[in-house]
Amino acid sequence: MERLYKVSEVARMLNVSAVAVRKWIRAGRLGARRVGKLWMIPESELKRFLGEKPGDFFCSVDHLRISIHNYSLNLS
Repeated sequence: MERLYKVSEVARMLNVSAVAVRKWIRAGRLGARRVGKLWMIPESELKRFLGEKPGDFFCSVDHLRISIHNYSLNLS
């Protein structure tokens, strides 16, 4: 079974607010499904959203934050 992430988990991984993640879901940019009252984001959808190849996906929140930070530094 595919791993599902809560909105709050995705927000922490991407260092954004849960409100931002919900906006992406409402706008159709990030696919999610309702499980009871919660929005859950499938791992495959998170990978697609991040533009990562399946083997390149970072599972560690700290590692992802560092990777995003380093990426943003390279854009400057």
